[in-house]
Amino acid sequence: MNPAIDLHQILRAAEKELREAGVASPKRDAGLLLAHHLGLERHELYLRGETHTEEMLRRFLADVERRARREPLQLILGETGFYGLRFKVRPGVFIPRPETEVLVEWAIELAPKEGGLAYDLGCGIGNIACALAANRPNLRIIATDIFKEAVELTGENAALNGLENRVTAIRANLAEDLTEPAELLCCNPPYIRTPDIGNLEPEVRDHDPRAALDGGSDGLGFYKKLTEPVRRLVKPGGWALLEIGADQGGAVRRLFEVLAEAERVEIRKDLAGRDRVAAVQLK
Repeated sequence: MNPAIDLHQILRAAEKELREAGVASPKRDAGLLLAHHLGLERHELYLRGETHTEEMLRRFLADVERRARREPLQLILGETGFYGLRFKVRPGVFIPRPETEVLVEWAIELAPKEGGLAYDLGCGIGNIACALAANRPNLRIIATDIFKEAVELTGENAALNGLENRVTAIRANLAEDLTEPAELLCCNPPYIRTPDIGNLEPEVRDHDPRAALDGGSDGLGFYKKLTEPVRRLVKPGGWALLEIGADQGGAVRRLFEVLAEAERVEIRKDLAGRDRVAAVQLK
């Protein structure tokens, strides 16, 4: 093999393979994979015309094949970005989506400036807890998850971002054994209707843990479970912020008004105009 391999030719071939495999963003993903193997930022690729490492090319092409099989890009890279922070990811732990930044942005707005306690229930890789801690330095966060792997990864990601002193990850089933009242509670629960899971993109359907997706036959199963801890753990005047499905705003509003006796429930939409977050304020 010629040791001087044209970088742009490699990228074009990888992009073509990913496009034919149905990957939504083939050019971006090919560029990120190649940049990863070269130790560059993606925009720096276009400042270089060739590479001389045959072994690097072999590893890159192997990762392109993984992506063409619809393995999530984040798992191949071993990391993801969220709200300006970097996070480790691993198989078997839910990979956060950019839409969840709507919840974090709202949580930062509502969190008391003087500090206090916040909960992140079902924390996954710890992205909500860490993003909140990074932007509200006086806030202490307790993050819970039922899966040991998620709790360990949240701890690692808190340390990676210098937040280990304010983010505590514990293994628990949602709010099990939690007793201290908090100013804020956040949760991104499973909300996909069970019959709809088979229609999800392969990256989600085949790689995210089903327990992080399946919200029951109507998608509302976990919201019903959350009404008790929200009522019990959120201080009067405090807020619970819950990510919701694109058409679940009305149903979630009614649930928390009745079962949690909420003072008010507000719905915020994402950039695509879909229901995304419910904010529940307690009396």
